[in-house]
Amino acid sequence: MFIEMQASCSYFILKYVNFLVYNDNEGKALRHCVPITFTTWEELDFNNTVPHDWITPKNSNGISVQLTDNNGWIILNLQQTDYLLYEKYEKIHVLNRAQLIDDTYYFLMRGKASYSQFVKLTEYLSRERDYVAWYPMFQIFIDLSYFLPFEDSAFLKFDMCFILKHLLSTLSYKEKVNEDDLTKWLRQEAVKWACIFGDTHCQQIATDRLKEHLEDPTNPKLSLEWREWTYCKGAIKANESVLLKLKELLNIKHSKIFNYISCAEIPHCIIDIFYSASLKEKDRYPTLFSYAIFVDYAVKHINGTIEIMKEHNASLSDKIKLLVVIINHLYSEVEVQQISNLLGCKLKGTKLCGTLNGVINRRLRQIAYQKSRLLQIHLYRHL
Repeated sequence: MFIEMQASCSYFILKYVNFLVYNDNEGKALRHCVPITFTTWEELDFNNTVPHDWITPKNSNGISVQLTDNNGWIILNLQQTDYLLYEKYEKIHVLNRAQLIDDTYYFLMRGKASYSQFVKLTEYLSRERDYVAWYPMFQIFIDLSYFLPFEDSAFLKFDMCFILKHLLSTLSYKEKVNEDDLTKWLRQEAVKWACIFGDTHCQQIATDRLKEHLEDPTNPKLSLEWREWTYCKGAIKANESVLLKLKELLNIKHSKIFNYISCAEIPHCIIDIFYSASLKEKDRYPTLFSYAIFVDYAVKHINGTIEIMKEHNASLSDKIKLLVVIINHLYSEVEVQQISNLLGCKLKGTKLCGTLNGVINRRLRQIAYQKSRLLQIHLYRHL
């Protein structure tokens, strides 16, 4: 359901527009009475949610709302949905601020708003300190993260890093004494996503903290909440000496060290570390993990990977699992076609080849879908 707003010199017309709603059986257009609540710059009242009016199927041509100043603002559906942005955002209820972000992304993905409008709106978040207002953006980050492996996603990384950099420049990377939990959660989410979007400053801070922690890994100073970020994001830019220190923790207690080491950007070092581990250390992990940890390397050297599997006499199950991991880490139709051709040559006529054909076809559909969504954002950048 969507309310279309048409601005004139001194009033807004609120119209009812049908959207196709799907249930379990069939798609059909549904019509409802829509309550209208709002507040303006003249009468700030975000708690009064008694409807000012209703849009019904009978008056779906719309209702008008008078404004005494065409430079003023109006927020509709208080603490629920649909907003106009106001420069002094603190005066707008936090639930409205959160929904404003959520709604704008919703309309962006449906061609009702441009990407530039979305970015302009989200820039205010660099000054926002309320976790509730940030929450929908973190959910949006999850959706946007599916685009990051594609070459055309550079603009997304730049824009999202811009917001997070400015937030962290004032929020800082260090927790403060007597800080409330919501602020702590905001910082933890912000640093996680800054590193994911490729902010090198964030990655370097994580590496520095990892180095500091590895000087005394038994020190409880590193809280559980920061462990994943420090170990994994810290390993991204870590050099070989840091990774070797990380590997030494295998002899202490940490059961996820190989997972963290696999975050590093130097796969040859990862391979050396794994194969230099003792049999006892390797036995802690399933056979699949000893292959899948090198997925980035394996994607680039698929021919050699297949030969290694043959040399080590890997089971059919492990071969399938590894190749599925590799295929699902490809983000180009050309790469998928290359691996398809290669598997066709090396595994032709085998049960494994038949199984992987279905995986390849599914991956091609997934790539096409994500590329179409990314292209949609490109097209709406200057709508």
